[in-house]
Amino acid sequence: MSTAMMLAIVILLPLLLFGWQFRSVRAGWWHRFPTQAEYLTRYPDIAASARAHCVHCGSAEILDTGVFGPTSTWRLHCCERCKNPLWRSTSP
Repeated sequence: MSTAMMLAIVILLPLLLFGWQFRSVRAGWWHRFPTQAEYLTRYPDIAASARAHCVHCGSAEILDTGVFGPTSTWRLHCCERCKNPLWRSTSP
């Protein structure tokens, strides 16, 4: 086996494995959470109020966090008081 082929295997194999794991993360837990529109449809009493709030404890303080850090485009909105995740969103 040539050196170039070995180098390609050593570099590409971890990238392929990481890509596969990232795909499973994306397909798995992320889509379990509803979007904000789905959350408000599921809980019509919350949609009728002026501001979205937690269905678990009633708090209107919602924490917007990035899934992979503060600049992540995948956002998870959690209750500030009881820390329950409420809905997901993406930012451009």
